[in-house]
Amino acid sequence: MPAKKTLKRKTSPVRGKRRSPSTGAGKRAAPRKTAKRTLKKSGPALRSKGRPAQKRPAARSKRTARREEKSPVYYFLSVAMIAGLLLSIRYGLGRWQDYTRFRQMRDAVSRAGFYDGIVIDGVDVSGLSIDEATRRLAQKDEARRRDLSVTIVCEGRQWTLTADEMDYGSNYLSVARHAYQIGRGGSLEERYAAISQTRSENVSYSVSYGYDKTLLKAAVEAVASEMTVEAVDARVASFDPATRAFSFSGGKEGWRVDAEELYHRVAAAVNARDGASTVEAVRQRVKPNVTAQEMMDRYGEISSALTNASSSSGNRLSNIRLALSMINGKRVGPGETFSFNGTVGQRTTQRGFKLAGAYENGVNTEQVGGGICQVSTTLFNAAVKANMTLVERSPHSKPVAYVDKGKDAAVDWPGTDLKFRNDTSEPVYISAWLSNDKRVHVNIYGKKLEGGMYIRVEAQTTKTISPGEDRISYTSDLPAGETRVASAARYGYRAEAYKIYYNAAGQEVRRELLCKSSYAPAAAVIEVGR
Repeated sequence: MPAKKTLKRKTSPVRGKRRSPSTGAGKRAAPRKTAKRTLKKSGPALRSKGRPAQKRPAARSKRTARREEKSPVYYFLSVAMIAGLLLSIRYGLGRWQDYTRFRQMRDAVSRAGFYDGIVIDGVDVSGLSIDEATRRLAQKDEARRRDLSVTIVCEGRQWTLTADEMDYGSNYLSVARHAYQIGRGGSLEERYAAISQTRSENVSYSVSYGYDKTLLKAAVEAVASEMTVEAVDARVASFDPATRAFSFSGGKEGWRVDAEELYHRVAAAVNARDGASTVEAVRQRVKPNVTAQEMMDRYGEISSALTNASSSSGNRLSNIRLALSMINGKRVGPGETFSFNGTVGQRTTQRGFKLAGAYENGVNTEQVGGGICQVSTTLFNAAVKANMTLVERSPHSKPVAYVDKGKDAAVDWPGTDLKFRNDTSEPVYISAWLSNDKRVHVNIYGKKLEGGMYIRVEAQTTKTISPGEDRISYTSDLPAGETRVASAARYGYRAEAYKIYYNAAGQEVRRELLCKSSYAPAAAVIEVGR
């Protein structure tokens, strides 16, 4: 480029000379061509001919001055061009480096499977697919499941508790899915940074696993229950009223396993995870709370009552014997109420009862079943002494000869009844019979009163009421003026009966009012003949 500029400057004076007024327009073109040829062939010669020698130095000074004036621009442009070139090279190099890094990041994040440096539950899953990684983790988890198995042995029997029965569980699948997402979220740079960090630091993930302790405990308790044989307390099997003896059943020893202690041992074996473990269960002998011998000592006669029927007629004794047979051997369970009328039923000849003396409104009469009030009276006293609860009881219309005032119990079908309730925790049995000496016996059998305690019934007359003046009744059955006593005068009474508790030493502990009785007086009836 400088050579061309110099050429133009050198030929410019020649062109100026060709443009003088004396030269025609047509003549200017030929010299120009000649000058050009001359210039090309001999530049120095042209300059020597066209310019005086003395003026040549002046022309060089002018060109030199012009170069000196444009030198800063030239250098600035040169520097700018060089800088631009360098920037272009640097930009191009940067773009190449960026592209290279882009390809590097793209290739890194595009890799299939887990990225390098990821460890799950001790398994290096780098480069593995999610399926392959989970298969390896599943194999390891299955080994753990087998290690949870525990076998309980006891006296030749065995029970194996598996991981399924404990509801074993592990989160290795969710951990694997979470770890697989490393480097798969965010921008390309963020993903590549995460991958690079994982590769350099080796990220390790733990897997949580365990079992349901409640289910394990329930399984152990079920095994302990199978090995447990409950002790059987002795109890009353039957009562024989003829022999007045009890028979007992039960009283057997049992076996038990401490379920809580066994659970702790099984749980320790499970937590050890050392493969299939064996735990031996120990059974303990358990004695019954009550043995048959203890039952024999505790059960027997609780109370007894006796009344004298030796003055009774044959029919009356027959009625007494029949009623006694109907209540003999009767069981009264805990909370049960005994009814005399409900047990003996209606007194009829068809049922074997006979006519015999009885009281009706204070008057001696003949009734079917007469005399059985002596049975109800004897039973009443025996029941009270056996600590039965009195529910219903009525006195006779006048005192009876076979028991103290206030201690009798009248019955009459269907209204007047004797009832008592067993408020103890054990059943009682009634034993009743007529002895050969014509004594009425009623005994109550069952669990004896605690501590050798016993009960008595005592009665006292609190008031005696005068019969009043005799009543005169005229009759033609007697000769005129003759008299006879149709019914004797009878005093009336008020009486109270008490239930008295005694200890084994015979000392009175307490007494309770049992019942009150009232017997109406009656004036004598004197018949006078007309």
